[in-house]
Amino acid sequence: MSWSVAALTTLLLWFVAWLEDHVTFLPFVLLMVSGLLMMWMNHLFALIRVYSRMIASSFLAFNMAFLMAPDIGGMQLQVTFMQFCVIVFLILFFSCYQYRRAQGVILYAFLMIGLASLVFKQILFLVPILWLLTGYCMVTFSVKILLSSIFGVSLPYVFLLTYYFMVGTPLEEWTLVHNWNFCHTFDFSGIKMQVMLAFVCASVLSIIGMSHLIHEGHRDKVRTRMMYQIFFALFLFSFAMTLLQPANMLMFTALQLIATSAMIGHFFALTDTKRTNVVFITILSLTYIITLFNLIYTS
Repeated sequence: MSWSVAALTTLLLWFVAWLEDHVTFLPFVLLMVSGLLMMWMNHLFALIRVYSRMIASSFLAFNMAFLMAPDIGGMQLQVTFMQFCVIVFLILFFSCYQYRRAQGVILYAFLMIGLASLVFKQILFLVPILWLLTGYCMVTFSVKILLSSIFGVSLPYVFLLTYYFMVGTPLEEWTLVHNWNFCHTFDFSGIKMQVMLAFVCASVLSIIGMSHLIHEGHRDKVRTRMMYQIFFALFLFSFAMTLLQPANMLMFTALQLIATSAMIGHFFALTDTKRTNVVFITILSLTYIITLFNLIYTS
């Protein structure tokens, strides 16, 4: 019942947020589709060795608590679109495990990264790390794979630049090409309290999930462990980039929550001791307390 409860709760909370802040329902649709894709990714690649929907349920709960309910300046659409693209990328990327002729799949996978970069340029810094993960975790790196990934990332910009050129858009108005929004390192001034709270909570949850996987991950298959190492890398990249570029904390936290949901979902589904049950109840309670706090605070 976890997915049903999470989906209904998400719908209810989004409706309340819509009454208060008049947020649109397109981000809600993208969020629900992303949740379904997280559930499909879990079943397709057996990320949890027992039947469970905790990954998708955690994804919905954490997103509503930390990103959707707070007033984040109308960024819900950019956040959910970026998450949707990254989740589709992961599904395609995971399907390339030990597949030496994966050029076509890699092209479409990195195409999603290119699309995500249209709303969040800094995600392009993840591409070199993904190249390393292609060889180390997916065991499928080659020159053809490298060229396919470069073409996939650049394809949205080829069409975009062609469009700008055809309609005669002035160079200074090519905002989707050069809006990088850099800031000073470790400069946390001007960060909203809700966004800072989201980053701290996501980081703590990720550390809990990583500790669990390091301790219990040997029971999973080798392929599953490799996939979770990709989630590790996604979290570490988001965490480091948040410290280096705090102005983009919101988007990096949204990226981090994908990895956080996978790791915490594994922790929730595969632990049943008294201590971990207390941790589960605590996390669940705090998640909904933070959600209600953000709804009340923004009203």
